[in-house]
Amino acid sequence: MSHCLQDPIFAALYRGEIMWGDADSNEHTQPIHHGMQDAVKQALGNITLKKFFPLLFNEPVCNNTIKTIIVRNLSRSLSLAELRGIFEVHGIIHDVYIPKNMDRFSPYYGTMKGFALIKYADPSASWTALTMNGMSLYGKHITVELAKADRN
Repeated sequence: MSHCLQDPIFAALYRGEIMWGDADSNEHTQPIHHGMQDAVKQALGNITLKKFFPLLFNEPVCNNTIKTIIVRNLSRSLSLAELRGIFEVHGIIHDVYIPKNMDRFSPYYGTMKGFALIKYADPSASWTALTMNGMSLYGKHITVELAKADRN
């Protein structure tokens, strides 16, 4: 997803500055051509597009202001880079925090505790990441929830 945001037209679509079918240019973008729309639809699929462009599918717009999600029941073998890559499809990530078990008497000393906090740049990205709730990751069903407050 992050590589798609480098394209100025796709980025403007993602930010909601323009909609599918807009023919007028504004100061940030060129006119959208139907060929590009079709290529993006084919590449992402309508299910993914529904996450990023809810107005296109008459979906309710999120009024969420929390940018941080908590992901529980993670495998201890999951790396930071893998976790970032999996959740980056929903938007630009500012921070990933994976707490480690620091109890010296625990057999899991030094390993991750099994949950992570992921802070996105945009609240709508945290809302779309909730669609990953219940997904199987390394053989474990994860839970994804909005954090009660943003991580500083």
